[in-house]
Amino acid sequence: MADLSDIDLTYKLVIGLFNAAPGKTNLVSLLSAIDDGLSLPQVSDRLDSTLLFNQKIIGDLSEADQVSLIMSHFGFVDGQSTGNERKQVRDYLTGR
Repeated sequence: MADLSDIDLTYKLVIGLFNAAPGKTNLVSLLSAIDDGLSLPQVSDRLDSTLLFNQKIIGDLSEADQVSLIMSHFGFVDGQSTGNERKQVRDYLTGR
């Protein structure tokens, strides 16, 4: 069984990508993937490749708009978040 830190990181990952908490079925599936040996980055790649994420979340957004959207899911909202932390997050996401 995934430990609590894996559960916490998985939950945060889903909220960050989808701006919503995972339902029971999806959370069980994600934790099962971690139990099967997938790393958090591999789980992230799997989520990133879903039709839901690509069509409903990011759609036809430019890369800059995709980064801004994901940042907003983590509380970094344009015009409200400033400073080095915001720059680090933007650089990290842009470098992916």
